[in-house]
Amino acid sequence: MMHLVVSPHLDDAVLGAGQWLSVHPGAVVLTVFAGIPRAADMLTSWDRRSGFANAAEAVATRQAEDRAALSVLGAEPLWLDHVDDQYGEPSRLETLVASLQTVLRRLAPTNILMPLGLFHHDHVLAQRACLQAAHAEGAVTLRAYEDAIYRSLPGRLQETLVRLAHDGVRATPAAEQPSNGVTAKARALAAYASQRRAFDGTRWNDALRPERYWKLEWQRGN
Repeated sequence: MMHLVVSPHLDDAVLGAGQWLSVHPGAVVLTVFAGIPRAADMLTSWDRRSGFANAAEAVATRQAEDRAALSVLGAEPLWLDHVDDQYGEPSRLETLVASLQTVLRRLAPTNILMPLGLFHHDHVLAQRACLQAAHAEGAVTLRAYEDAIYRSLPGRLQETLVRLAHDGVRATPAAEQPSNGVTAKARALAAYASQRRAFDGTRWNDALRPERYWKLEWQRGN
């Protein structure tokens, strides 16, 4: 059984599904927005807060952090070269869908765990691309994890579920809620030192709350 976990950025899968990863060793974590921008010497406010001198250093360091975090959980990283929205090189939805379909055809996963897409342009875009790619490629068990840090925003979960239903996708709370793996997840999160530096402690600590997942199914006729 092959598990694929989709992550918008180089930390989101562990933030939102680190416990799940800890009890499913061998999973592949596919990060969508993991590329270096063309203007590699640019410095955004977020990268400055994270302690970097430029975008190239930021991406290289974050990839190293991601590899270290995933090794704690027994997962394997796979990075696409699409660029984080903060760098001003917007990705087209159809391009992301094509990239994800290529990965799905190569890996042939039996289970996909994707972000619910609660907030942030990249998270929403990754969610839409995952849904379209998975639908196009056929039979696979599809679940979503709640985006840590953003799931506490008032009304955001409800709005997302309504939007999914409008798009013909039924979301049902998943039965699988691992009770172990908290310690391993905390160790993995420690690898993302640059991102913890940029986030305030309260928002970062949301990742240590119990994880929640949703089973996604297309309604009949979609």
